[in-house]
Amino acid sequence: MKKIFSGVVGVLALAYTGYAIYDRFDPSLPNCGSSDTRSSIKQVWTDDSSSVTKITNETELSYNKDSEVRHCSAYLNLSDGTEGTVKYKLYWQNKKSRMFMLEPEEE
Repeated sequence: MKKIFSGVVGVLALAYTGYAIYDRFDPSLPNCGSSDTRSSIKQVWTDDSSSVTKITNETELSYNKDSEVRHCSAYLNLSDGTEGTVKYKLYWQNKKSRMFMLEPEEE
């Protein structure tokens, strides 16, 4: 039993290492609720009069594999009491440098 467990752990570690190496050469666009995306949401929807206090219900609406554009929505609470659903898209500004853009979309 111990030998099987060690083998499974070894295979999982090897699979993760392979994914990490692959992701370094061909990075994946962040998902709708990743920490990087959440940081960008806070920057985009914060201004002089209010800031984002809570982000919930991050949802992927669609993903175009060819153009690598992810369309998302999230529910935001702002410090001024405003709340509601926002839509945004994620796309690469510079994939090699892992720089992505978050752009608000009309509802």
